[in-house]
Amino acid sequence: METLEMRLEKIEKNFQKQSNLLFQERKNVYIVNAGNMNHGKSSMFNSLLDKEVFKAADIRTTVACNEAVYKKNIIFVDTPGIGANAGDDKTALQAYKKADLILFVHNPSVGELHELEIRQLEQLIKLFPDSKFFWKRFCLVMTYKETDKDMSHEIIKNDIKTRLKEQFQAPDFPIFQISNTRYQKGKRENKQTMVARSGILELRSYIDQRIEDLQKDNVLLRQKRLEKLKTQNYDMVIQLKNEVERQKRQKEGQAKEESQNVLSNIIRYEQQYQNYCKQQTANILKRDELKKKRDELQEKWERERY
Repeated sequence: METLEMRLEKIEKNFQKQSNLLFQERKNVYIVNAGNMNHGKSSMFNSLLDKEVFKAADIRTTVACNEAVYKKNIIFVDTPGIGANAGDDKTALQAYKKADLILFVHNPSVGELHELEIRQLEQLIKLFPDSKFFWKRFCLVMTYKETDKDMSHEIIKNDIKTRLKEQFQAPDFPIFQISNTRYQKGKRENKQTMVARSGILELRSYIDQRIEDLQKDNVLLRQKRLEKLKTQNYDMVIQLKNEVERQKRQKEGQAKEESQNVLSNIIRYEQQYQNYCKQQTANILKRDELKKKRDELQEKWERERY
């Protein structure tokens, strides 16, 4: 059974781990896929990369978060599909936490969004500083365009838009309809018409156009995530503190010494927590300032060398 000291230590270690990851990963932009298993997530990234990087099959093949470089400092992250098992969901969660752009993949051949997908969207929104940040970085990709023989996909697309607006007050967001099969066959057989009809070129163009904005917002997004992480961890510490105080009142005599020790450590942690947050923010600002000075000196050197 975990003691109060152990729980406090776990909170502290988790905060340090998550905040360090935010700082270390801030140079990259992560484009992460999400959605049910076997809806074409891995195949979509393979099409966008024009090479077979991620495993894609009709069975559960993606069981870890795999990464591939799309362009310099732009990373595609292929995640396990939801609905297979709790382990896959937990693995995917780690990738969602660092996502700069979410490509939510849905196979319209199965109809509208299922409840499992809706619950995943609820979880994804909570991982961003607020819903506005999320919807600015959300894109719906409908796969298996080649199966749309009766034009039903358009109806499903509109139904999805309506539901997300009603349930999440979602603003307008980009929606793409693609066919990985059509694109990859067109590339193999050098049939440009088939490639053009796949929808992959439009999706790739959208991603390329978003990259500059995503890079500019990279630092801001991670600062906001750090602030949210601070608040969440601080709330957990306060909850633990309140629990200790309740126990102290209930068992004034028996638990007095242990409670005082835990409370003293919590006070110490609160101070360390505040100092750590200040230092982390100062490090970010200092690194940005040094990078700016480096760029200015580089530009000056380039001008003066001729």
